[in-house]
Amino acid sequence: MYRHVGGQQTFYPPPRGSEEVRGFRPEVQLSEGERQSLQSFIQRFDACAGLEATLQLLQREVHSFFGFQACKVLQRFTKKFGAAGSKDNRLHLLLGRCAAAMSTADGISLGRALWSLGRLHLRHEALLQAAAARLPELLDTCGPITIATVWHAFEVLQFEDAKCLEALVQDMEKRLWECDPPEVSIVLHAAAQLAVPKREGLFEKLLEYVRQRSGRFSARHLAVCLHAAAKVGLRDEALCQMVTDRFRAHIADTDALALTSAVYACGLVAYFQPDFFESVAAWLLRQLRLDHRRIESQQISNMVYSFGKLGFKSEQLLMACAQNAMQEFWRFKPQELDNLTYGMALLKWRHEPYLNALAQHLVEGGRVRQLDCQSLVSMAYSSALLGYANPVMLRALGDQAIPKLLRFKAEEFSIMVYSLGVLNFRHHDLLAHVVQLVPAALPKFTTQNMSNLLHGLGLVSFDRDDDFVRHVCDHLSSRFDQATAQDIANPITALMRMCIPHERFFRQVAAYITAPSSRLPLKDFTPQEIANTIYGFDALQVFDVTLFEQTQREISKRVEEFIPQEAANVLWAVAKQGLGSVDFFEELLRRMAPFAEAQRPSGPQRMAVEWGAEDLEKPLAALRPWRHQLPSYERLDRVFRTRFLSKIAQFLMSLSPASNMPLPSQYQKDFAAWDLYQVGPDYTEELLRGVGVLRHPWRTDQELLRHYVGNEPDSLLSRYGEKLLISVLPAARWVSSRLFFRLASPSNSELLEGALLVEPAHPKEDDEANQRRFGASATSWREELELSGGNGHAPFRPVLLSTFLGNWRHRHTEVVALDLLVDRVLQALQQRSWRWHPRLWEDLEGEVELLVPHTPCLSCVGAFTQLKRWAPRLRIAVLYQDWRDWRKLLRDTVAQRAT
Repeated sequence: MYRHVGGQQTFYPPPRGSEEVRGFRPEVQLSEGERQSLQSFIQRFDACAGLEATLQLLQREVHSFFGFQACKVLQRFTKKFGAAGSKDNRLHLLLGRCAAAMSTADGISLGRALWSLGRLHLRHEALLQAAAARLPELLDTCGPITIATVWHAFEVLQFEDAKCLEALVQDMEKRLWECDPPEVSIVLHAAAQLAVPKREGLFEKLLEYVRQRSGRFSARHLAVCLHAAAKVGLRDEALCQMVTDRFRAHIADTDALALTSAVYACGLVAYFQPDFFESVAAWLLRQLRLDHRRIESQQISNMVYSFGKLGFKSEQLLMACAQNAMQEFWRFKPQELDNLTYGMALLKWRHEPYLNALAQHLVEGGRVRQLDCQSLVSMAYSSALLGYANPVMLRALGDQAIPKLLRFKAEEFSIMVYSLGVLNFRHHDLLAHVVQLVPAALPKFTTQNMSNLLHGLGLVSFDRDDDFVRHVCDHLSSRFDQATAQDIANPITALMRMCIPHERFFRQVAAYITAPSSRLPLKDFTPQEIANTIYGFDALQVFDVTLFEQTQREISKRVEEFIPQEAANVLWAVAKQGLGSVDFFEELLRRMAPFAEAQRPSGPQRMAVEWGAEDLEKPLAALRPWRHQLPSYERLDRVFRTRFLSKIAQFLMSLSPASNMPLPSQYQKDFAAWDLYQVGPDYTEELLRGVGVLRHPWRTDQELLRHYVGNEPDSLLSRYGEKLLISVLPAARWVSSRLFFRLASPSNSELLEGALLVEPAHPKEDDEANQRRFGASATSWREELELSGGNGHAPFRPVLLSTFLGNWRHRHTEVVALDLLVDRVLQALQQRSWRWHPRLWEDLEGEVELLVPHTPCLSCVGAFTQLKRWAPRLRIAVLYQDWRDWRKLLRDTVAQRAT
């Protein structure tokens, strides 16, 4: 409705039922000349045919517009053409004229201009600034609808003028009770998106209004208010209850958009009402079954995301949502796919067909190129939560992340690296760029961000830049006052995994934890945090008496609160550091033994769980020197033998690769099922002796010693530096061996003898010799050979198979050395110095001796067994010692040279 003077339109008043009815009468007096000029232009404007003609008209006459006219024409243009001409310079002339004349505009004209900018999604800085400067003077003449329009425009354009917004807040608080529900919901929604001064007070008053007048609000407007409160982190129980009750009562004919908004808000503030969510799940499932396009993709993704945040899991609904997305992935925007997948990941709902189809869509469909920083990180994190390691997809996510790293937030750096770490996927190029960019961003990192970043690097054994890792640790140590116990324990574990010595950081950690006035005393650490911390100190050989003594006191107080693995790690670290009394160890073993002995452990204690092989082996190996003084040691030893060691020994003794028993794949599965990768020096000797392999006393070999710490550029010390000397948990690549052999065959006169220095295999060889040693797809222990002179019997090579025990062991030096021994025989056959006959391997005799400065793992024990079964007449001996003793010899040798 318009106001007319003399039968002619002069200006727009507010629609009936709002400002005019409620007493807000803008005082806009136009002169007769202004009125006629405006009316004449409007007639010409309406008569224009199409956008181009209208823009030409604007260009000719815009310079003559006064404020009221400029804003009115802008609104009229926007209603007629929408955003069609938003990039045309002629429209920008009109915008500039609005800005220039804004100082004379009335409230409704200002509202028209801002409404138009919002509809155009056009952030015209001059017009916005002019409106912000003019608005405080006009607030008393503006009604609620105009004010709501201004709030909405500022939200759409993300315009945040502090002085203007403060004036809007004060005016809203003063005249709140004159507003209607739609206006209040608009203001709440906008205030949640903008940096509004004194927002807490505004929300407090607005939400009070909503609660008192909730009956006048539609369900949609209530949902908007709840969503706004949730957006700023306000959890209003009464409002949550009102909204969920309203929707639950009318779920059959509910508005999908409003319902989604309500569910999403509940997810943001962690409000869970079971009946409401059950009804929402049933409603959504019905909609999905009716038509896969009946519900918008954003609504599906936001609901599943919210279900994930609240831990509400409906298998049937999740399956329907996954199938809906798989029918048409392109219907979902990148962030919607991200939210959908993340919601499933939070619920630990791993649906392989969906994940495979999503990976194919991202990579082969090229969708990964459309993901922004947040979505790239979230996709990687969702995969990590679900343990879904698709190398092609992870490679693509990392590749796309590299050019966007400059826009990464601090938490996105840490989550991306952490996620790839959890999946054990090392993206070298990505990590190289992270190393370059993170140092400058560290002040923006929280201590948790730093901890997660280091933890992810540790999980992929990042070893390209130790100084970078130390720099992150140093920055973390400067902010210990902000850190949690986990923020400290994770980096220690990471340094241990990466074998990066950083004694200064460890000393600072120990001093901070053990200080009498510490904000983070050891008693506040969880058992896992205590175990990881103390285990890391031992692994990197940093000795702090006070920390270890406090650790002993803590585990004595609450050993039942530790899971077996945590208790085992603490016992290992304390024993290996030479601390702990017999009474201390016996007290812990006595309390742990009943849990280990129980066939079906039960009770509230964390230790009342099924004990794994390593949970028993580690304390037994660490405390073996004291075993005769510890009555409870025998109890754990008996359990370990009954459940694991005896079964492993029987399995090895029954091994018959010549008869293809068991099948190679079954052999690997059986070994992996014990979940045990080594059993300590004495148990290993026992297993080897059971299959006829001897353990000879250790002797120091100068050739092997030079290989480790020689001055040559290819020595291990030259290649790996001090890492090699400090770690008590050697990486597989650090364990080399010396092989001595003297082989004979009754049907061949020539002796095969020699000595070899054997390094572990290189990953690049996995497509060749290494493949044979871990190819679980093999159906036979024999590899057929193309050799002449087979005497009617096909020559073959015995396959010495490794096993997956935490990781594949096919590169270990022991397996490589035994495989080289087989190679030596094959070379003699190829050179015709030996002749093939069907019993060649069975008749092979002589001596084999292998020196290894580390206790062989169970996979290597299996390889020794295999060779002994193929060549039972061959005398095989192994010489090995504890790596700590070898490491001490290495350090002493280096120190002697330095002096």
